[in-house]
Amino acid sequence: MVQKRAATKKATTNAKDFPPSTPVEPWRPFNFDEKNQGQELPGVLKKADISAIKAVSNGVANEDQQKRCIAAIYKLSRVGDLPYRPDGKGGDRDTAFACGMLFVGQQLNKIIKHSAAYLAEKQE
Repeated sequence: MVQKRAATKKATTNAKDFPPSTPVEPWRPFNFDEKNQGQELPGVLKKADISAIKAVSNGVANEDQQKRCIAAIYKLSRVGDLPYRPDGKGGDRDTAFACGMLFVGQQLNKIIKHSAAYLAEKQE
């Protein structure tokens, strides 16, 4: 009976059953979900995200692609994620790098959310 439980436990904890994890190394530019089947995870782009970024950079993006491009930039900069990285995973340097990526997303968010007049007033 003990052997049967162990066999059942191995079958239910297969690595394929779990969604792909977010990479801990913040210097990785992004992960690509080739099958477009994964969950929405920070730093994981889909084919449509990459197409949207290319369309924006070429100046031919429609409204949906423009919105998807901004969302992809938020994903890449890990907006909504904690920048802290533990010592065993790189520590201070990885935390500083993650803070830099987050800063880019926060600056973009500030530009999008506030008026140009408000931002000019804050400069003074």
